[in-house]
Amino acid sequence: MPTISLYMLLCTKPVNLNLKERLDGKTYLTNLRNSLEPNGQCTWDNMVVRREWGDVSKQARLDYLSALHCLKNKPGRTSDSAYPGAHGRWDDLVVAHLINVQSVHRSPWLSVWHRHYTWRLERALREECGYQGGLPYWHWSKYLDQDVNTWPLFDGSETSISGNGTQTGPKCACVENGPMANWTINLGPQGQDTWGCKRNPREDGFGYNPACIERTFNTGYLDSVRWDKVVYTIDQAHDANKFAQLIELESPSVHNAPHLFMGGTQIDVTFSSQDPWFFFHHCMVDFIFSIWQSLDWNARTTSVPDAHIFNQIRSQGGWSMPTPAVDLQSIINLSPVFGNITVEQAMWPTKNYYCYRYE
Repeated sequence: MPTISLYMLLCTKPVNLNLKERLDGKTYLTNLRNSLEPNGQCTWDNMVVRREWGDVSKQARLDYLSALHCLKNKPGRTSDSAYPGAHGRWDDLVVAHLINVQSVHRSPWLSVWHRHYTWRLERALREECGYQGGLPYWHWSKYLDQDVNTWPLFDGSETSISGNGTQTGPKCACVENGPMANWTINLGPQGQDTWGCKRNPREDGFGYNPACIERTFNTGYLDSVRWDKVVYTIDQAHDANKFAQLIELESPSVHNAPHLFMGGTQIDVTFSSQDPWFFFHHCMVDFIFSIWQSLDWNARTTSVPDAHIFNQIRSQGGWSMPTPAVDLQSIINLSPVFGNITVEQAMWPTKNYYCYRYE
């Protein structure tokens, strides 16, 4: 099995090293190339390449932001009667997340379900809005030695996704500047005592409630996504159960710490994908999943976590829904407006429906 020792050697270096330098010898890319089927439809040359936002050219960033707004403004396909707050194509994705929230969080479904979810956005941007690239990701630890306000993703420039929100109340912090200043979120929040500048007309949060993206950065949570902790997550996960525990059940983990760092809209996990930031983060989660799989493709594309390891945390969180089990023939069902695939089909980033890599 390929080793991860090269990651461990590099994790003591400054956190702002380029990702390509950290992945000395490009082990992940080498393993990915070696996994390609000789006569398969997915080849190295036709793969969609997903890059870190800071490594994306200015024009490509502008193209991506334009595609986001394009999709946002397209008509939706979700039932108005079931989800009256859904207005537009972006909300089709939001509804898919809210429908499945308790099934795919604190559960063995997290990694594989969100892999398909992010790919669905990528496909929509490319097929419906003419976007040419792959989904960009945010490398959590790349800029940790710099002020958050200077990071390419959050510097407030025309090639960012805006920065922090402006606190105007105890539970209100709208993003007021930059490309996401006029991005309207239409659903949520749930309940009456939750975060949000505007209460939803429905208790379940499904009513139409146009509001701003909200963010309340808390950099204290970023300690949990230092590169050495990311490496630990990959290196110590010798099977699917351990990987699931480290990425989801640690408190905070590399999955939930960035959500907590963002605050605001991310506090209400049900509706968290309304902020485009969500997909930058979950692409990084998928990158980590892909690196982990690439260290032993055969074993790590044919095994899934056990449901029982999540029972305690779900009970502690007051979730009454039993932990949903998963196997390779289980169906990934986003929502009625998206097609279904099996878990087995979603296990390889270079087979079946997928053909992408991270650089």
